[in-house]
Amino acid sequence: MRRREFILVLGAALALPSTSRAQLQKKVFRIGYLSAPTKESVQRALDVLLRKLRELGWVEGENFIIEYRWAEGNVSRLPSLQAS
Repeated sequence: MRRREFILVLGAALALPSTSRAQLQKKVFRIGYLSAPTKESVQRALDVLLRKLRELGWVEGENFIIEYRWAEGNVSRLPSLQAS
């Protein structure tokens, strides 16, 4: 292989990983959390859930987002919260 061909092949090989990495977008998962009770009444359980997810490598806002919907104790609001 001649020197120019070697440099061209080497340059292309070095460029491919960086361009492919630049085009990859990290997927962010969306989780829906629908709850009949108030947020305050389940806050401790939510804290435990989020802490456990962090231990497993999941960071809210980085690789997943939680959309919270609260019925504030009014169960009849759940269908409308689910639809929105």
